[in-house]
Amino acid sequence: ARSGNLWMSSNKVEGICLKAQDYISFFDNKNGFDGRDVSIFFQDKSKDLYIGTSGSGLFKIRAQKFLGFGNTKYLSSSKIFSIISQKEYFYFFDTEKGILKFIADSDGKLSLLKIFPVKNGFSSIINSNNDVIFSTSYGLIIFNKNNVRNVDLCKQLKVDEINIKSIFQDKNQRYFIALLILDKNFKILKKFTKKNIPYLGNNISTINEVETNKWYIGTSMGVFLLKEKDNKFYYSKIIIDDNIKIGTKDSFGNFWFAGNMKLHAITKDNKKKFYTEKSGILSTLIYTLIGNNENEILLGSNLGIAKILV
Repeated sequence: ARSGNLWMSSNKVEGICLKAQDYISFFDNKNGFDGRDVSIFFQDKSKDLYIGTSGSGLFKIRAQKFLGFGNTKYLSSSKIFSIISQKEYFYFFDTEKGILKFIADSDGKLSLLKIFPVKNGFSSIINSNNDVIFSTSYGLIIFNKNNVRNVDLCKQLKVDEINIKSIFQDKNQRYFIALLILDKNFKILKKFTKKNIPYLGNNISTINEVETNKWYIGTSMGVFLLKEKDNKFYYSKIIIDDNIKIGTKDSFGNFWFAGNMKLHAITKDNKKKFYTEKSGILSTLIYTLIGNNENEILLGSNLGIAKILV
């Protein structure tokens, strides 16, 4: 190819192979290429790749780069549960090793910079200052350019460990973390308890802003609406009665929540709907849920990745 990458195939093996510097990736009908018996590769001036096959016709792949990192040390792990990028830096949370910080060169090759041996780094965001923030068993770890800062919430709370499943920053630069609201300097402004909100529980899985000072909170006991007025917080009754694992907002303003074998939706006009595998969803055992800017919901499940057109 014009990029210097090498495409290969064999008439004895279905699929195609891409060698990009030190990376080797294989594509077949399981991950995007359904051709059989490849006979020729050709790339035009627009870098579109044409693949001629004797078994299933002509294929065209637009200019793009597929890179597998399975042969990069530490990235062949099956224990990676959180990924976030900031310019040329990539951060991966591995449940056995901790947070792995990599840097990418101009060709996309990743090199390990450092390992931060922390636990419970399942949640991560990029805040308004463009800092990368990960949850930990003691609170937060913050990456700002070449600096690293630890925030010990356990010390402030006088507990041994904290379980953070979601991090959210609002327009006032406050952080909503577990049962806490922190200011922009990570000092505790408010701590919720079951006395404040009886069905809150400790397992807050998702926080989604509806509008200024109004949020949908997803927990192990369901979804409710949290409002703030005159520095006081008020909560609604349970809106969705389910064990909520994750949530997102689509480009139309609807909210989606993955529950126990159901995918729930609250429309922008406050109507409730739910979907199951009988509705056509690939699987309702959903691990990740993302709304993009193209009127789609992308979900990752035990059966793979699926797309919902909103």
